[in-house]
Formats: sequence, structure tokens, C-alpha cells
Amino acid sequence: MKIIFAAGGTAGHINPALAIADFISEHHINAEILFIGTERGLEKKLINKNKYEIKFIDVQGFNRKNIFKNFITLKKIFTSIKESKKIIKNFNPQVVMGTGGYVTGPVIYCAHRLKIPTVIHESNSLPGLTTKILANFADITCLGFPEGKKFLRTKKHKKKVIVTGNPIKPEFLKICKSSARKKLNLDKRPFILVFGGSLGAEKLNEIIINFVAKIAPEKKIQMLICVGKKERISTFYSKLEKLGITKINNPQIKIIDYIYDMEYAMNAADLIISRSGAITISEIIALKKPSILIPSPNVTNNHQEHNAKVVANMRCAIMIKENDLNDDVLLSSVNNILKENKIQEIEEKFSKIKNSNALEKIHEILIKISKLIN
Repeated sequence: MKIIFAAGGTAGHINPALAIADFISEHHINAEILFIGTERGLEKKLINKNKYEIKFIDVQGFNRKNIFKNFITLKKIFTSIKESKKIIKNFNPQVVMGTGGYVTGPVIYCAHRLKIPTVIHESNSLPGLTTKILANFADITCLGFPEGKKFLRTKKHKKKVIVTGNPIKPEFLKICKSSARKKLNLDKRPFILVFGGSLGAEKLNEIIINFVAKIAPEKKIQMLICVGKKERISTFYSKLEKLGITKINNPQIKIIDYIYDMEYAMNAADLIISRSGAITISEIIALKKPSILIPSPNVTNNHQEHNAKVVANMRCAIMIKENDLNDDVLLSSVNNILKENKIQEIEEKFSKIKNSNALEKIHEILIKISKLIN
């Protein structure tokens, strides 16, 4: 199988493509896989780490606050279309798949014009503008959540929308909690995992600092906190020290910039505090993890709140809007889950959610659309 993946920006766009690519590599010994991304996103770091080849194009999103900056954006769109066309022609794929990010637009459009089968995947429960536009060019649109189907109105000429679920790495389901905790050198105390998405979340970080200052002295809880950028680590520790919490006296609190082995961190967790990106929600569902979700208000169409409601409405998670969030509210929510022993109750509620088998479904779609024989 020869396939191109267009994915860029955040881990939420890139990791689904990597999960699909790994699945293809496992099932097709002679598979040839190429990624197309931009130099600015996380794709360069993540894809190179996974040893796939990547080509770069220069494209960016529209600026909703300053329309004059969009002249540069328009110029880059035309340039990126030319770049995409050249890359696609040289690689000559059997199918092209986009999983999100600005890079997806020109790549899928070019593949469509070149009459190469195309598939796009929308991970959020509320499809964005790019997905709505590309659904008119893609042969098949895959959705992470069934809620997204009502927002798509594709043209009638053989366009298909299929709910596949969100692809997550198989490793997430292969690791047991005890081995994950051993790898992270955790003891029997409750372990809370905190992250604000692959790029971090400054507002969440600020509230977590005050939260840590309240719970750290008793040393009853272990925490791993991902702050998104290396320079934020020293700032975080510095602010904690001003509140009387020193790094040397609190080894149970660890601050890092990025979690590469998320499958271990999430499996080890008793409770997750995070933003509500689509892939994070899917991983939480797959692992049946109690969570406190703080949707980012800085995303298009407030799609993270829609994602969070998928599990919050089933009482599998607590959703707190950022405007309502403070360290006291967070502490109360944590105690509500950990001290009242609701973990088992939440896990049972998660068990009612059907496993989507997203990787298998997407693999079958790619096989069928590219007219390949397994």
C-alpha cells in the first residue's frame, strides 16, 4: 500500500495518523508511507520520532482577528497547492488521507484534482469548517463521534460519511495499570495525571499551581503535570516555591513539558485532569478513566466543550468551564472522585460504551477505496 497522510499542528491531529500508519505497517509488509506537514507544528518532532518520512509545505490558517494578515495566508494557500501537487505526483500514492490541521486542505484538494482516492477523518464531535469544505472533495469522510454526522451536508454524488470512531494507538489497550505504574515509579498513593493538550494550557497551569500548593503538604497524592513547553517548567517550580512547595521536598509532584509515552501515563492514572481534545476523550473512553475536563475556550466553534459533553452527559467525567475553574472548585471535584470512591462506579458506566474498533474500520475503508487486495 502506498499512502500519504496529511496531518499537522497538534498531537490531536498527528497521533491518529500515526496510529493508522502503524496499523498499516503491521498489516502490509511492503507499505510505503509518506507524511505531509508544516515546519511549524509538532509533526516534525513526532513523525521523525516514529521514523516515517515527512515532506513539508508552507501553509497557515486564516486570521479571524486581523483580516489584513490573510493576504499572506491566501498567497501561501496557492503556493502550498503547487507544493502538494509536486509531492503527490512524485510519490504516486494509491490513497491520500487527511486527519486535520491546515496542511490537510491543499493536500486533499490536490489529490482530488489528480483523481487519487481521498479519505478525511474528523476527530471532534463538532466538525470544523475545513472538514465541512473538504467533505465535498473527499471520497469518504470518517467521523470520530456520531454527533458530528448531523453537521455535515455533503454533495449527493457518491459522497459518504462513516462513523468510525477515533483511532488510538493499540499500545493503550495492551498495557496494564500495574506495569504502567511500575514504569513511572509510582507507589500505592492515588496518581493524578494533568495535561493541557500537546501545546499546553497556561490558564490551566496557573490554577494547577494553587491546587498543588494545597494538596502537596500532606503528600497523599502523586502527580505528573505536563505544562507544554520547556521554559514553563522552571516557571512552574518557581511559583510553587513561593507558595512553600519545594521540588526537593516534594518528589511526588513531577513537572514535564511533553508526554511521549502517554499510553503509560494514562494507564497508570487514577484520575485525569485535562483539556477535552477529541483524541484525549477517545483515549479516556477506551481506558475507562475518571476525568475532570476543562474545555479550552480558545478553539473554533467551542468544539472542546462539545467533546467533553460526550462523556460528561453520561456521568463518566466532570466538566468544568474555564470561567468557573479555580483551585477550590478543582479540589472539590478531585475529592468527589477520589475520596468518595467513585472510580469503580465510573468504570462501570464506561463499560456501557461500545468499542469502536476505529483502526480496523479505517483500514478496511482505505483498502476498499484504493481497490487493494489484502
